[in-house]
Order: sequence, then C-alpha cells, then structure tokens
Amino acid sequence: MGVADGDLMASSDDELTSALAESAEHHHREIEQLKAQYEAMLVHVRSSFSYRLGDTILDLASRSGRRRFPKRFLALVKEVRSRRRGGPGAASTVSLLPEVPPRRSTSVVSILDEFSHACLAPELKLTPASPGVLGTVGGADLLFAETAWNGNGGQWAYAFSNFGKSEALPELLATAKRLEVASVLWNKEDPASFDLFLPVAREFDHVVTTDVECVPRYRSQLGHDRVHTMMFAAQPAIHNPIGRPSEPAADSCFAGAWRGHKYPERGRDLAMILDGALRAGPLVIFDREAATGSDPSASFPPRFQSLIAGSLPYDQMVAEYRRHAVFLNANAIVRSPSMLSRRVFEILASRTPVVSSNSAAIETHLADVVFTPATVDEAAETVGELLHDRDLRDRVGQRGYRLVHREHTYERRVAALLEDIGLETPTTSTPSVDVICVSDRPHQVEHVFANFERQVNVDASLVFVANADGFDIDGLRNRIEAVPGSRLLVLPADLTLGECMNEAISGCTGTHWAKFDDDDLYGAHYLEDQMLAVGYSGAAVVGKRTFHAYVESADSTVVRNEGHEFASTSYVMGGTIVADRNAVGPISWRALPSGSDSVFLRSCRDAGLSIFSTDRFNYLMERRASGDHTWTVADHDFLRNCRKIASGRADQLVCI
Repeated sequence: MGVADGDLMASSDDELTSALAESAEHHHREIEQLKAQYEAMLVHVRSSFSYRLGDTILDLASRSGRRRFPKRFLALVKEVRSRRRGGPGAASTVSLLPEVPPRRSTSVVSILDEFSHACLAPELKLTPASPGVLGTVGGADLLFAETAWNGNGGQWAYAFSNFGKSEALPELLATAKRLEVASVLWNKEDPASFDLFLPVAREFDHVVTTDVECVPRYRSQLGHDRVHTMMFAAQPAIHNPIGRPSEPAADSCFAGAWRGHKYPERGRDLAMILDGALRAGPLVIFDREAATGSDPSASFPPRFQSLIAGSLPYDQMVAEYRRHAVFLNANAIVRSPSMLSRRVFEILASRTPVVSSNSAAIETHLADVVFTPATVDEAAETVGELLHDRDLRDRVGQRGYRLVHREHTYERRVAALLEDIGLETPTTSTPSVDVICVSDRPHQVEHVFANFERQVNVDASLVFVANADGFDIDGLRNRIEAVPGSRLLVLPADLTLGECMNEAISGCTGTHWAKFDDDDLYGAHYLEDQMLAVGYSGAAVVGKRTFHAYVESADSTVVRNEGHEFASTSYVMGGTIVADRNAVGPISWRALPSGSDSVFLRSCRDAGLSIFSTDRFNYLMERRASGDHTWTVADHDFLRNCRKIASGRADQLVCI
C-alpha cells in the first residue's frame, strides 16, 4: 500500500503498544459484561416465584414474618392462578434493554405488551394509557393499541378479547373520538384470532393487521377501507450484534412455546427441527410457558424435557439471541404471506442464523437468509454445517442481519403506518457519505472508481484526491462529472496524507465521510454495512479492527485480528474509517509522513469520541509481495495474528 493508503500502524512498535492497550480494554470490557450478566441473573433469580416462595417461608422464623405470611402467601397464590390463565401477575424485573430517545416527536398514547413497547419506544413518544386516566389523550397525535392479552403490565388484561365486558377501553376510545385523536388497533394475532378481536376492531378508526390476507375481510366486515398491514420487525437499537461473541456457544437454541396441541402442523414441524438439531449437536430450549404452570398437554414431549433451561424475560432473551450459534423456529401460521413471528426478525438482526420450518411469509420476505429443511435428516445436516463451520455461519448471519436492518425495521414499519393513516409527521433524515480516496498512483484510478461504483443501497459521493504527478487530469474530470455530487481535488505531490484528508473533508457535505485506500478491495455492501452499524452503535467513528487480507507472498486469504467484531475499540484499520462529520469536525489530521490514521483515531479517543469495530466482511487488504507498503511490518510478522481461510485470493468469501 502506498502513501495514500494510510495504513493504521506506522510501525510494529505502534501496533504492539495499541495491541497491549486494546487487550487491557478488552479484558476490562469482558469483566464488566460478566458483572452485568451475573447482576441480571441475580435480579432474575430474586424475582422468580420459587425464590419469593422460599423467602416467604423462611420469613416465618420471625414474629413480623408470621404476621406478614398470610398476605404474602395469598399474593403468590393469586399470581400462580393468574399465570395459569395467561394473565398478569408475573414478577417484574429490571429491564436490561437500552433506553433510546424516540426518533420521532409523534406523541402516542399506547396500550402494548412489553415486547412491542420495547420495539416502538425508540420510534415514537409513547405514553402508556392507564384505565380511568384520560388526561393523557389530550394533545396526543395518536392512540395506538395492539391486541395485547396483558397490555401495559396487566392494566388492560382481557380488555380486547372481552371487549363487551370492558368499561375502561370504550371510555378511552370515546375520549379519543371526542378529542379528535385518531385511534389505531394493531391485530398481531391475525389470522388465528380475527373473529375474537373483530368486535373491538369495529370501535377503532383504523385497523392494521399482521396478515395481509385479512385486509379484505376487515374492509368487508367494518364497512370502510381504513385497514392496512403492519408486519412484525426488528428494532436495531436493541436487536443488533453488539456484544456477540466471536465464538458463540456451539449449540442450537429454540425459544418459545410448544403449542403442538393447539397447532398440530406446527408441532410436527417443530419436532422435526428439534430432532434434527439434537442429532447435529447440543440443543438448548427456553420454554416461554415453563414458569406459568400451564396445562401439561401444552408441554414439550418427554424427549425434550431435559433440554429445557427454563424461561427468560424478554430483555434477557434478546441478549440470548447473540450467544448461540444457531436459532431454531417453527411457524404456527404457514399460509399467510406476511404473518411471521417477531423472533425471526429479531434473531436475524442479531446476526444469528435461523433454521425454520417453511411458510409463505418466509418464502416472500426471507427466502434467501433463512434455512428451511423439510426432513429430520435435512435439519441435522443444515444445523451441523452451521455449528461446525464458523465462516459459513458468519456469512449467512451477515446476509440475514443486513436484510433485516435494511428492510424490516420498526423505523420503516412506523413510517409506513403513519403514511397509511394520513398522519403527517416530520420525516427522519437519511444518512449520506462522502467517500474520500487520496491516491499517488495513477494506475489505480480505475480500481478506485470500480470500488466506489459497486456500492449499493447507500447515498454516496466520491472525493478523489490526485496527490502525485502523472494523472490524466482531463480524464479524471470526465470520470468525476459522471458521478453526481462528486469532486476532484488535484493537490501537490509534497503534501502528506493528513493534509490531503483535511482539504478533502473541508468540502464534504454528507453526514459522514469514509476513507478508501486506492488498492484495497471494497465489496458492494461495504458502505451499506458500515452505515448500518453507524445507526445502532451511536459511535462517532466506525471501521474494521478484524478484517480480511490477501497476502501475496503466501498466496493466502486470511482473517486478521479476530475477536473484535461488533465491539467498542481503540483503533480500526485506516482504510475502513467512517466518521460522523459533525462529531469529528474539530479534529484535524496531522501532517505526518506516516501513521496519521492512528494519530487521528487517538485524537478522537482523547476527545471522548467512541470508536466501533464492525464486521470483517466486504473489505480485503492487499499485501503485495513487492513490499510497497507504508505499514512496514514483514509478512511473516503480519501473518502471526491471522487465520488462513483459503489458498489464493478468495474474494467470494470476503464479499457477501
């Protein structure tokens, strides 16, 4: 790599110093993560029914405890009865989900279960409704309710399924109508519970459904066309790969209920998937109904009972999505082209592969990223390959993660919903990126343009800096003029990389700028994936600490610096820097002969700005046998921290 490449480390000493600092930071981060996990487990244990029952019994040893016993014991009995009915009463736990300010200022009075509230809170300004408390409706833009069995922590239990017996919900709807606040009902139980929730649907101004095929049925029954579709989705603020181990547990996992008695076809499919997974390797089951004391007929078959690890609250289950190599799924609704369980989107968004029974919704929306075996043998083979081939697992996971974060997020669902119901709200800004390439090698011009022009699904412009003699300036101008919004800078050859970067950045107008090296390979989804990480990481700088390289002297494609994907870091490779233009605006690049990338990143850290290392894909560093690199480390030293993935140059394993 030449002067324009801006490799991160100027010398082996610099790399060693940063590596030691990064190692200390990594261990500190691991300790903090373990501490948080154990604290969460402690909260979960102390809030469990068995712990509280034991504590109540032990409290009998004291006189005050004996006085409290009847009341405490009666409360536990009521909780068990409520759980068996599927109603409120489960002990609350402290949520481990991040609190994110809403993207929109749209004010919404809401009735939601804990899952939907967590997913919609980063999008809308939610105010949970309480029975009899009507003042919150005034001034709201919208009343949004889902067909929740246990809405707002149990305050609206059965208010939707037994609408005729509810007083609070009709009162709330009447208040919204009087104040001219539009009301929307989201039936997330369609098509199975269409008839059950039809009476309450009649009372809302708008109805949205998870099943597109129910739309004409609603319009016929309700006598109006204010009916739309809203599928489940993922929330990148909480469903993302941050903290995903580089080597997750070598097992498959299923999280959900059995329900084979209610949905026999699903029961057969789930048994097929689980039997195949168990044949392939270790299997863990989190039974959502394990703690409810449900009907034994709803329990998993005996051969799976020893694999059940209990149940987890939603926030801990979200973290669990990242800890297993493969997740399993079975569909209760197989013929709807839009009804698909939320966990499929959430797991894929965490970059974990999904093996599932097939359905029309998967075929329609996720056919290229979800495995759908049809037999036990196929399930065993599929799960086995994913368990034992890390690179295959990560490539598949990357494609699913990208698709969901691009097309199936609650940001997109909410935007479509507000448009459907005619509620005009300020639109959110779309990120844009200026790609800066400083080059002192005229023969790399076509390579640079090819890298830029293959980028997809991103709003980008090119800033090409010619930093040497010998360039065909007229030809460059013609090429630049063909790329809307792009610029050509011709700067003296004696200017350093840092000086050239400062000049290029000064004219940037995008929300972000990205640094390209002139001889490395950037896959079609490189910028798209980097900008996805910008969205959920909140980092001022993103880049790649773990990356692929082709080492010509060894004729090998390798992965270098493993173990630093989707994590905060102290440095990333210079050719992968993507920076928030406003956040790093005050920080200039130093006029140094080499190592200006590492100095820039150090200045970012000193300013309190965060740096985030993304995935390892869609970027390939080229280590030429000629040794023409500013990073002067010898190839045999470079390879010490590498894992070979293929002989020769394997672009197809890098660009996905």
